[in-house]
Amino acid sequence: MKNGSVDVHPLNVVMGRSRQFAEEQEYAFATFDVKADLTPLFNWNTKQLFLQLTAEYQTASTTPNSLVLWDKLILSPKQAKLDVQNARNKYAFREPSRSFSGVTNVTYVLSYHLMPYVGFLASGEVARGSEVLERMPKVKQRI
Repeated sequence: MKNGSVDVHPLNVVMGRSRQFAEEQEYAFATFDVKADLTPLFNWNTKQLFLQLTAEYQTASTTPNSLVLWDKLILSPKQAKLDVQNARNKYAFREPSRSFSGVTNVTYVLSYHLMPYVGFLASGEVARGSEVLERMPKVKQRI
């Protein structure tokens, strides 16, 4: 099912520290727009939909990475028409090596998981967007 779109605005990269790590590391913040009509997925057997936006990227020294930036639970067909504007990532977008140097391409995938009343969980992709980076944006500030 591909009747949606994902537009991600340029990333904002900042230096910061988390509670788990004493060293500073780079964090990326994404602002995005999501449009999708998921009403065709609802029928008598649809209990709910779990929607998620993931970022997929790879560096020269690591294997492909995929992380969830944003998610939403949709409980009824009334909520299934999405028009989200200027949303920000809910979850931290950071590279395990603590730096985004070497990342040249980020692919954003909007996918769903359909939870039925009876039967197996079904999954699919709603939209896919790509951002080709000459290099990750320079660190602008500290958080």
